[in-house]
Amino acid sequence: MAFDLEAARAKRAEEAQEEFTYSLGGEKFSLPPQTAWPIDVGDLLAQGKVKEAFVLLSNGRFPEGLTLGDVKVIMEAASEFYGMGSLPNS
Repeated sequence: MAFDLEAARAKRAEEAQEEFTYSLGGEKFSLPPQTAWPIDVGDLLAQGKVKEAFVLLSNGRFPEGLTLGDVKVIMEAASEFYGMGSLPNS
């Protein structure tokens, strides 16, 4: 019997963690639950492309005035929030 990935995805969606949210300039932003992160995020992080990974996670939304240092702090906080520990090359 073959493993049913669609059933596994449905189960994971039911058990999904909450989004990681943060605010900047009075506006709220969020990142999806870690289990919903596109695999490309891992590839980008492994290449040290933290900003690009952040933009991908944020559906292209990049808050005005956000610095690369801010992105690093947000990604570290999200990593801790999801219990992932340190992110590679961050």
